[in-house]
Amino acid sequence: MTTVLYADVLFIINFSMDFISLCLTAKILALRHSLPRYSLSAAIGAAAATVMTARSVEGIAAAALTVALSVVMALAAYGFGSAKRLAARSLALWGSGALIGGAVTALCSLGERRYFGEAVGGSGRRPWGFIAVGVLLVWGFVRVVRPRLGRKRATVSLSFGGRTVTGEALVDTGALVCDPISGDAVIFISRPIAERLLGESDALSLCEKRFERLSPPLKSKVRVIPTKGVSGSAVCSAFAPDSVEVLPDRTPRRALAAVVDVPEDHFAGCAVLLPSALA
Repeated sequence: MTTVLYADVLFIINFSMDFISLCLTAKILALRHSLPRYSLSAAIGAAAATVMTARSVEGIAAAALTVALSVVMALAAYGFGSAKRLAARSLALWGSGALIGGAVTALCSLGERRYFGEAVGGSGRRPWGFIAVGVLLVWGFVRVVRPRLGRKRATVSLSFGGRTVTGEALVDTGALVCDPISGDAVIFISRPIAERLLGESDALSLCEKRFERLSPPLKSKVRVIPTKGVSGSAVCSAFAPDSVEVLPDRTPRRALAAVVDVPEDHFAGCAVLLPSALA
């Protein structure tokens, strides 16, 4: 029996599947959508898959080329970012493709003795394990990897009274506290960072809201900010630093800093909680 391959049909099928996989991966990892980049990436994947099918590439060579292709497609669609992020995105893209490809193969095989994958040169006889691997990978990224990737971090430099401290900050989209008068956003800093910036006595006085014990230069910079959280309404004591910079661009930000009596790694391993509006 002779198998006839129609390259244009095979390309369109692979392009469609790759494009869906790219969109699903972006949804899972909460990445910004770019249809031109997704189209380019899907075209690269479809062209490579068509050539591999026509050349009957199988076994270890096919597996190695598939891994390399996932990396190239992720790079074209989502950019580099970092080596860890590129690896995570490539693995997520492969998992999404495995899930969608296995599901489509299973649907096409219903009611037939020969699977659709066999007609285009693949074995395709048992897609269920393929589907299970795809489901497991997608679930793992949704429950484990995505929350970690979503934790954006930055480096913040604070200056006051001739002192400067630098600390790693967790960027939080839910940090919406601001000064009701000036509208300046509020950065939350741990007590150890505050002690290095203000001195131990002033940092403790701010935490305990004993403003009468503050040093004169700091007393004039203090603001009392109303807050509201799960525990109800409250107030926090903040001060206006001489400068607030988010590295590496060093663009000055208008912000207040509130001192919280917590360890230095309290904010998911960071010493500072930075509103996303300032990042």
